[in-house]
Amino acid sequence: MRFKNVPGDAIKVNGIHKAPAGLIRVILLICQNRIYDLIITGDFHPTPYQVLRDMEDVLRGKECNIEVIRKAVKQIFDRPDVEIAGTEIQDFVKPFIMAFHQTEK
Repeated sequence: MRFKNVPGDAIKVNGIHKAPAGLIRVILLICQNRIYDLIITGDFHPTPYQVLRDMEDVLRGKECNIEVIRKAVKQIFDRPDVEIAGTEIQDFVKPFIMAFHQTEK
């Protein structure tokens, strides 16, 4: 169980994007316009394997703002040890855009 002790006012949203390397999916718990918790999954093979967990750690607590997300994802992509073949920064940002749109309803 990844989502434990969820605040009562948190909302759950998700976004999916098909990158050349495969599907990228984010599931977000948003509370007070911040990412309370998240899960990033996909059917691609990142190196190192734990890079998605690193990305989640960087994004947790961030404001629900696409430029903030883009900068955080770029921070991970720019590491010399990271390789996610068939993806670009924008491929990881797109599912966040979809998820954030769900909060506007």
